Amino acid sequence: MDERKRKLFVGDSRGRMFSINIKNGAKMKKFKKGEKSKNKDKDDISSMYYWGDQTVLLAASWDGNVRLYDDSDSLEEGSKKYTMDKHKDAVNFLDFKKKDQLCATSGDDGLIFIFNYNSYR
Repeated sequence: MDERKRKLFVGDSRGRMFSINIKNGAKMKKFKKGEKSKNKDKDDISSMYYWGDQTVLLAASWDGNVRLYDDSDSLEEGSKKYTMDKHKDAVNFLDFKKKDQLCATSGDDGLIFIFNYNSYR
């Protein structure tokens, strides 16, 4: 949910992501993964984080990727800014620390990655 408590961000088992208007339940925006998954069994969105100050949505998926989306414009589709593909298996969780602008991810491959939002490293 965003800081103003007006948008709810949801992801599903088919890899689709949406922002929903809390008041009326209407779909506000969709976010596309972009590339097609080789294995449709791994399209699930496992974790999401919305950083309202920068209007950025971070989403982890069972396909092993973490994606960053721009939610700043009023278009019906959020644009993908970056894909981190370091995990070899499903990404189960992500967390973000605004103060340090660091994102941490963990996955089924037993690895934990920490990357800086500004440099994507």
